[in-house]
Amino acid sequence: MSEGCFIFHLASSPLEVARVFEVRAQQEPVKQTVIQTVREPLYRLLKKMDNLAVTVNDEDEKKRFSEISSKSWKSDVNNKYEVFRYSAEKKALEGLDSCITAVSLGSVIPADKPYAGMGKEDLMRFSQTPFWNRFRLACTIMFWLAWATLLGAVIGLIVTFPQCTPPPEKPWYETAVIYQIYVRSFYDSDGDGAFASGIRSKLDYLTSIDTDAILLSSIYDSHPDESDGGDGPADYGYEVTNHTQIYSPYGTMKDFDILLTEAHERGIKVIMDFIPNYTGSNHTWFIESKRSRNISNPYWNFYVWLDCDKQPPNNWLSVYSESMWSDPVDRDPGSKQCYLHQFLNSQPELNLRSSAVQEKLEEILRFWLNKGVDGFRIVKVKHLFEDADFRDEPHGQCTDRYECYDHKYTTSQDDIYPLVSRWREIVDEYSQDDGVPRILLTDAMDNIANSLLYYGDYGSDGAHLPLNYQLTQINTSCNGRCMYEVMDSWLYGTPTYGTMNWMTGTQDMRRLADVIPQTDWNDWGYQNAIIMWKMTLPGAAFIYYGEEIGMTSVNNTGDQGSRDPAGNISLAYSRDPYRSPMQWTNGTSGGFMNVTLSNSTLDLDPWLEPGDNLLNISVEAQNGTDFTPFMFYSELTELRRTSETFLVGNFHYTLLTDDVVSYYREYEGKDRYVVAIKFGSGDEPVDIAGSHYDVPDEAEVVMTTRAGMSVSSGDMANLKELSLKTGDGVIVKWPYVRPDGKKNS
Repeated sequence: MSEGCFIFHLASSPLEVARVFEVRAQQEPVKQTVIQTVREPLYRLLKKMDNLAVTVNDEDEKKRFSEISSKSWKSDVNNKYEVFRYSAEKKALEGLDSCITAVSLGSVIPADKPYAGMGKEDLMRFSQTPFWNRFRLACTIMFWLAWATLLGAVIGLIVTFPQCTPPPEKPWYETAVIYQIYVRSFYDSDGDGAFASGIRSKLDYLTSIDTDAILLSSIYDSHPDESDGGDGPADYGYEVTNHTQIYSPYGTMKDFDILLTEAHERGIKVIMDFIPNYTGSNHTWFIESKRSRNISNPYWNFYVWLDCDKQPPNNWLSVYSESMWSDPVDRDPGSKQCYLHQFLNSQPELNLRSSAVQEKLEEILRFWLNKGVDGFRIVKVKHLFEDADFRDEPHGQCTDRYECYDHKYTTSQDDIYPLVSRWREIVDEYSQDDGVPRILLTDAMDNIANSLLYYGDYGSDGAHLPLNYQLTQINTSCNGRCMYEVMDSWLYGTPTYGTMNWMTGTQDMRRLADVIPQTDWNDWGYQNAIIMWKMTLPGAAFIYYGEEIGMTSVNNTGDQGSRDPAGNISLAYSRDPYRSPMQWTNGTSGGFMNVTLSNSTLDLDPWLEPGDNLLNISVEAQNGTDFTPFMFYSELTELRRTSETFLVGNFHYTLLTDDVVSYYREYEGKDRYVVAIKFGSGDEPVDIAGSHYDVPDEAEVVMTTRAGMSVSSGDMANLKELSLKTGDGVIVKWPYVRPDGKKNS
């Protein structure tokens, strides 16, 4: 737009605008079309200038301006304007000519942008009007209010929020201490092999050692198959005859409900065994299945049957080195079929490829989940399926023992993992309902690669905790490098979405104390070193009952024979030694039975012979005595519970040699810890400080595995030259140091 077109830019006062236009109208007639084009914008501008209250000092000029601005612009052009006596400057007249020309060319400034194109002086003049003064004041106040609010918010956040990120809230099982109980051997409170009442009476004991969950051996109803000559439940809950009832000597369903309630009141979860691969031979399903192999029988394919008139259909051996195939007693007279059993012949194998069997098992899971149990251990999971073509298994030079064969067709079949994933879905349904995680454990004594598969893959969730049996394989010949390999194989094999776990004993294998024999009752160092190792690694930790007092396996299969039916095949298969009664005191039967001679109707002998070293290995003997396994476990479980670093902190290796394993646990804003354990026999001091950039030269000793070490609890240990002997273990800590060099209080 031309500089001269000041009419639309308010380049002059309102009165000057009127004068210039009127003078030009007198001096030179303007074409009607141009005037019609200009008059409406001019009218709007005059009105807008009036609203802006532009200061006019002369009262007479104010009056005339008001008259002009209120004129009707719709009348004829010749009657439109008054002739004022004032004359305009030549520049203003030239500006009007330029403006009229611009209007005629269609270059009129929009009415909604009255200040466009104004010079600095004009803008400064209009900026001093009352409107703009008020506007600037309002903006200034709003700016300082916003700034003060922001400053206050920052100060409030600094004061009220912690300096470091709070620890993540992990599901309970990821950091749990899980206590395994072989139910028949834990505590007999009334002389009947009690289950519910015995465990209930020891819940406070379990709480005292910071137990998060108890894992119960099978409690399902079991009855002998009298037609097979049985005289009692041979495997005490593992020859199931009813999955939704309690084995009567263990108590009633009401007893179980009370146990569940009281355990939950103490914050203790309850996990049960789930036995999906076989039942007892006296189970209704099996009785009905063997009556008729006709498809009209709804149970005809609940078990695995094959023709075996004169010999077994293949070379498969049970885990007890007998043929996997047995003829049923009282079978259908017209049938020449035998049934499959991977374990005892009183434990016929379920056909898990049958949809009807899978539905029944899902009903069992839901029954116990509805009662409120917190999870299941899937027993013998690697044996759930067999090769569908029943091919012979390859073998070496021998053929008479289970160990002679490569069990590629009877274990770890691909069908297992989708089934476990399906059971995980059911468990997760209940977890989602109330937000409390229920869990699945898989019991598979297998190689690491196969065991890790139970975590799930390809978008399918598997078990929460596939049980890690690697630590059960160690012995005193395993040095530092060996221990590292055992630990690392699971530590870094576990997928990122999985939870690690560590166990050193179970009801089916030798106890930890058998692997590390005790020669000095005043020195439990090597056992304590293994305990320290297990309890300070990331993930869940399992304690097999009695392990916390260093219980050993008991030679209880002598004169009385084996109570375990597997021992009737060969004493070498008996698991009785690992299932001896818990040793509570140094009194009669180790305090396992809470009965007196006045109860004459009761059998005062425990079901299995307890150990004979009660003066040293019992809760009573060790409670309050430093460095005994019981006190050591108690201190470690408390450290896990109270230290967020051990619960959720990161793990890093520090020093790894043929003799020493050490690692570093840290969590932002919390105390740092180093655990160093000597498994080898070397004598050289070790430099822990030089093994990781964050480890200081000195740190406070938190725990040691035995008395008489070069350092003791509360000492400041020299980590550049730390002296350790075989079986020595030490935990040291130092405060977290912030980036600004300050220590957290």
